[in-house]
Amino acid sequence: MKETLEKLFEGTYQYFQNGQNYSQENFHVSQIEESHDYVFESEILSRVETGEFFKMSVRYQLSQFYVPHKIEINKSLGSKIAKENFDIDQQRQILTYTFKSNTGSQSVERPFSSKHYITAPCFVTAALFTLTKKIDTTARTPVTFITAANEWEFTGPPVDKILWVEMKAHDTEELLVAGAPLTASKFELHEEDALTGDARPAAELWVSKHFGVPYQLQERDGAKVVVRKLKKLKQDLERIF
Repeated sequence: MKETLEKLFEGTYQYFQNGQNYSQENFHVSQIEESHDYVFESEILSRVETGEFFKMSVRYQLSQFYVPHKIEINKSLGSKIAKENFDIDQQRQILTYTFKSNTGSQSVERPFSSKHYITAPCFVTAALFTLTKKIDTTARTPVTFITAANEWEFTGPPVDKILWVEMKAHDTEELLVAGAPLTASKFELHEEDALTGDARPAAELWVSKHFGVPYQLQERDGAKVVVRKLKKLKQDLERIF
C-alpha cells in the first residue's frame, strides 16, 4: 500500500570548517497519514577536492513515539555507490544492518533495545535522542549510540559508542541564527564522564523543542553546522520558532 506523506516543515543547514562553507543539507520532516510514523528526509551535496560531487540521501522513519523503524542511506561519488539499511524488529529486539556497494552486499544482525539510538550521517536527526532519553540536569548522562563506520566497502558491523550528554540550561536560551533569535535547549557532548573526562565538550548542540530538530552544532575542532532556513508547512502545527 502506498504511503501518504504530509510534510510538516522543511529547511536547510550549512556546514562550515574554520569559517569556510563546504556543504549544504536540505531536509524535510513529514508524517505518514496511515501509520502516523514520522519521516525525516535529508539530502547533502558537497564538492570534493577532485572536483567530483558527493551526494547522500537519508530517510529516517520513526513511530509516533519516536522509536526508530527503518533508516536508509544512499551515497554516491563518481562511479562509487553505497547503500546502508537499518531495519529494526521491535518484537525480537533485533537490528538488521545491510551494506551494499559496487562489489557486493553484506548483512549482519545485532541486539537492539530502547536504550539504543541510531546515528545517521545527516544533521537533522542528530538530536532525536533528546525526544525519548531523560537527560539529567545535574550531571552528565550516558547515551548509547549505534554507529557504522563503513564508507564505500563493508569493514565491520555497527558498534556501540557512548557519549556523555550534559544539559547546560535548565530551561531554554536564545540562539541568534541569521539575525533571528531562536529559543533552544543547549547540550554539551562529552567523550568521557564528569569524573574522568576533559572539562571541554567535544561539541555543543542547540536543539528546538519541536520534533528534536537541531539548530546548531559547534565542535571543538572548529567544525560548525547552522540552520539557515526552517519553514513550517502545516498551518496547525505549534509555532516552531
